[in-house]
Amino acid sequence: MARRGRTPLLLLTIALLFSVCSGVREARATSTGTTTQLYVADFGAIGDGIHDDTDALNAAFQAVSGYEGIVEVHLHGGTYLVDQTKGLKIRANTYVVGSDGATIQANPSLFGWTLADIYGNNTTITGIRFDGNNAVNRVLAIQPGSSHTSILHSIVENASQPNDSNSPYYKQIVVGVMIYGNTEYITIDHSTIRNISALHGNGSAISRGVYVTVTYNSNEALGRYVAITNNHIHHISPADDADGIFYQIGDWLTTNNYDVHGLIYNNTFDNTAKRAVKLQANGITVDSNTIINSYRNNNYYLIANNGVLASDMYSGISVYGNNTTVTNNTIAGIGSYYAGIELSASGVIHNTTIANNSVSNDVYSNVNGTSGIRIGYVSNFTISSNKVNHFINSIWTWQNADSGLIADNQITAPHPNGNGIVVATYVSGMVQHDILVSGNRGTVGNLGINIQPSNYNIWTSNNSIVKVP
Repeated sequence: MARRGRTPLLLLTIALLFSVCSGVREARATSTGTTTQLYVADFGAIGDGIHDDTDALNAAFQAVSGYEGIVEVHLHGGTYLVDQTKGLKIRANTYVVGSDGATIQANPSLFGWTLADIYGNNTTITGIRFDGNNAVNRVLAIQPGSSHTSILHSIVENASQPNDSNSPYYKQIVVGVMIYGNTEYITIDHSTIRNISALHGNGSAISRGVYVTVTYNSNEALGRYVAITNNHIHHISPADDADGIFYQIGDWLTTNNYDVHGLIYNNTFDNTAKRAVKLQANGITVDSNTIINSYRNNNYYLIANNGVLASDMYSGISVYGNNTTVTNNTIAGIGSYYAGIELSASGVIHNTTIANNSVSNDVYSNVNGTSGIRIGYVSNFTISSNKVNHFINSIWTWQNADSGLIADNQITAPHPNGNGIVVATYVSGMVQHDILVSGNRGTVGNLGINIQPSNYNIWTSNNSIVKVP
């Protein structure tokens, strides 16, 4: 739609009178090719952080449906206060563009479920700060059936729970970006997700920076082709159950029998109180991320074991799905991971590759029972060319693991109880078999390679893991 031409004086006078009476200016709609530009100020948005801009913003998003092609909705610098009990509805074919620090902020005197919902196809958000103001459970929610949705160069922050125990939001899961089922081609890129903190819960306080899941009790398929790339995800708490990214379906062992083709690439995580990444889905690549353990003897449970010291971090990456590739990640920090990389603890997973990662506890770690790469119920796996430093068990198969390769890993475990490769377990009835251990190098304080006598078809060759004083 082209820019309007000169308006006759009478019509202009009527338009101005309407503007004064209604408080809403006539909306500009400028077009360049197939792109139309709308401005939220023309729908009455003020952006002063005081006046309620909910209706004005929703009017701008609603107006998109009146145009063909791509419609840009522009928010210039300012703080746009939103009534989160109403929430925002960002619709299909909308390109929401923020500039000069444009902020959409929840009203601190209210509490609501979600700050903004995203619906439909072909929606992009760029340059917006979404501030939940600790007055929403979820900041953004990408609704079921959405596709080709992108969140770029934005900030998503400050989700929590109310302190009113009678509120329906009191124990709800706290999320930065929620991605529901039947979604495809969702991208979160070059953004910051931070300060997502649960305070209450049913046995556990649960929070997620990014949560890919399905609507409860639905038949939705878990989102496919979700790419979470180049982001900074931090301060996700508490230790009870707080993950930077959680890709999850409910009964994943029986219902999640397809690959989701997910990508988690080149993100930085810090202050994620339980894990940086947890995967309960098939077909995900986790590559080139930096995970920083920010805790050292100061990460406490909040609910079930209120006040009890938890692990500094439970895990950097936990894999509970098939056909997973974890490569080129750096997992380090000032504290100790219970398991730097964890492969299942219940239910068999298949076809897992863990390669070229650097996994380290702090050099002064004296925490007992830690594992660099912990292998549970896994069949057909490759653990190769990783650097594993300062764990009690550097690489440990502790449940029924089979058909594996543990090769060319570099290990440093100088603690007096430090072990290299442990193909053995204290768990009764567990057996490991058909595993090749080859070409591994390093130094340890205790055992280089430990193989349980009841295991079978465990082959070793060309390993050099030396015990040092």
